Amino acid sequence: MKQLKIIGLILAVAMLSGCGLNRMVKNYENVDYSVTPEVLENKGGTVELEIQGYVPEKYFHKKAVVEVQPVLKHEDGEKELETFKLKGEKAEDEGKVISKKEGGSFTYETSFEYKPEMKNSTLVVTPVASLRDNSEELGTTELAEGIIITSTRIKHSEKVAMAPHKYEKETIVSEDANIYFAQNFSNLNWQLDLNQKNNTKESLKELQDFVLRGWKIKNIELNAWASPEGEVDFNEDLAVDRAETGENYITKKLNNISGDKDSKVNFESAEDIKIKTQARGEDWNGFMEAVEESDLEKKNTILNVVRSQPDLKKREQEIRNMAMVYEEVAEKILPPLRRVEFTINSYEPKFSDSQMKDLVFSNPDTLEVNEMLYTATLFKDNNKKLDIYQTIINNYPKCWRAHNNKAAVHLLEGNLDKAEASIEEAKGTDIPGEVYNNMGVLASKKGDFDKAIQLFEKAKKEGIGTSYNIGIAHIVKGQFDKAKSLMEGAVSCDYNLGLVQLMLENYDNAEQTLKCAEKDAATHYLLAVAGARQDNKEMVINHLEKAVELESALKAQAAEDAEFIDYYSDSKFKEIVK
Repeated sequence: MKQLKIIGLILAVAMLSGCGLNRMVKNYENVDYSVTPEVLENKGGTVELEIQGYVPEKYFHKKAVVEVQPVLKHEDGEKELETFKLKGEKAEDEGKVISKKEGGSFTYETSFEYKPEMKNSTLVVTPVASLRDNSEELGTTELAEGIIITSTRIKHSEKVAMAPHKYEKETIVSEDANIYFAQNFSNLNWQLDLNQKNNTKESLKELQDFVLRGWKIKNIELNAWASPEGEVDFNEDLAVDRAETGENYITKKLNNISGDKDSKVNFESAEDIKIKTQARGEDWNGFMEAVEESDLEKKNTILNVVRSQPDLKKREQEIRNMAMVYEEVAEKILPPLRRVEFTINSYEPKFSDSQMKDLVFSNPDTLEVNEMLYTATLFKDNNKKLDIYQTIINNYPKCWRAHNNKAAVHLLEGNLDKAEASIEEAKGTDIPGEVYNNMGVLASKKGDFDKAIQLFEKAKKEGIGTSYNIGIAHIVKGQFDKAKSLMEGAVSCDYNLGLVQLMLENYDNAEQTLKCAEKDAATHYLLAVAGARQDNKEMVINHLEKAVELESALKAQAAEDAEFIDYYSDSKFKEIVK
């Protein structure tokens, strides 16, 4: 009899346990779930999600424990996420307590690494309830479908750095000479000692020969001076008169040269040349420089007088008061200050752009390195650029600029192996900023974004603008705020900037940026995504049509893109992507 009672008790407990789980299975449909975001999204290689649930009153058995393990199912398999537990008030286990009488809610947060095969996936939960030794699956609930991958739609438009060509399209070459005057006079006196002994005639002959080269003259600068002695007003007028004498002299010389039938000059008379004449008055700066360079015994005393006395009359008088000193000053310092300075500025003859474009291929030896590097910039054809850089390298194997620019072109063309080889040749003991930048671009295009950022930072220290490139790396990492702050100061109408603004839900700014960016298939596709996020069907259809017209491969992508999940059944959408 006692054994029968024990068996009966066991059966009763089993029936009660089974009955409790059966009710939970039967009423499982009343358990509500919501997922944030509603459609999962890959950001920087990570998918973050939050599951919120509500358990109704009188549902949860007081001693039951429910294990919930979200599972991401896709064509190539499944990804099991971290398990969480719910338990009744009297259950001896860990987990979130759910009241039988009042029910309750729960929140679960997790993240997982995104893999490409997960794009078309379904997030499900199949909770397992346990009561004593019994376990039952409560049922399966689909929580989310698909994973948005818009953040990965980056254009690898990293900016390469071209080494400077250092070619001057306009080079000004100057030649100068002086003529000197007697104290208080403005007439030209070739018998004056300074005009005889100070190489004046030789300098004037060199000035004439400079003009006879036939180079185009930009202008002639003529500055007339007086020595700082006597009345200031008188000296200012004296400088004006000397300027007139100097201008008459140079004008006569130019007219004589242009009148010579054998002359090669390209002006017909002095009137064709701009002469900038200035009467500069007393030359105190020249006085100070001459005193400093002199061996005058009292030169420091003189310098102190000049520096401490702002009144010109008093300054001169104090110097005159030093009789012995002034005699030496009057003899050695003042005479060379009574002068007219001529400076002729001419354009150095250059090959024209069209001439260099021809010579760089037909006769490259006639061009210097800087000219060839400049000529490469005149071509849009990358193959011609590469040919020019290779020509430079053949003649100057250690020219890092040619190696660097060759690498830059290969990067633009997507030839990463060739780019890497050229970068290795461009490296030296001290790596230039341009090379660091292009090393960073190479790392970025190869997917090593941590290394890329390090290299871009090194390039930045060398004065290269790398904010945009660093911004691209931060997009990949899902750090959109950082990317935005870096890019907004570097670009405006740019696809990647529009992508960042879209990811930050700045839809108005994103539209404005993308609508002025290059109108290619990728841009139209991203505008369609912006339309979908704002529930703007017209915008979705309009830009998606343009995108697939430009690139038909986007049809298949759009057909399974979770951004357009609300349009999967739309007839117009289906027509576009079929």
